[in-house]
Amino acid sequence: MTTNVNRTELAGNLGNDPEARYSAAGTLVVTTSIAVHSSYKQGEEWKERTDWFRLVAFGEAGEALGRFGKGERIRVLGRLQSSEYTDREGQRRTSVEVVVLRSDPAPLARKTQDNPEPEAPLSDVAEEPAVEHEAPAESADAPAPKPRRRRKVAA
Repeated sequence: MTTNVNRTELAGNLGNDPEARYSAAGTLVVTTSIAVHSSYKQGEEWKERTDWFRLVAFGEAGEALGRFGKGERIRVLGRLQSSEYTDREGQRRTSVEVVVLRSDPAPLARKTQDNPEPEAPLSDVAEEPAVEHEAPAESADAPAPKPRRRRKVAA
């Protein structure tokens, strides 16, 4: 049995305000684009590159994406989806877009030379913080219980 994985995570700036509409079935559909900036070295010179990706989100994911505005830095978790269409000149074209499952603000992380902090990856499952319980004050001789940690649920 093979396992197929189709996940992508992007961090960048929205290129325009999200546009909302409803499908014939009444589902909220939100579309926008995201600019993802990167740099690479060509010879001895550093070059900048910007890639643009089309985003589409449905239902609750669309509501969340619709809260952001043009220029805001966000991170999205989603899957790639391709579709074919015929352009105005009659040519068959293929389009690839990111179907957004989750979107979050992505402020730029502050980096120091000694301690670079990469952005934490998004997760499908919300992680709950560890909960510490205090021991009842019944007996002074009994050792305090160890703090309990919740296990991550495998996706």
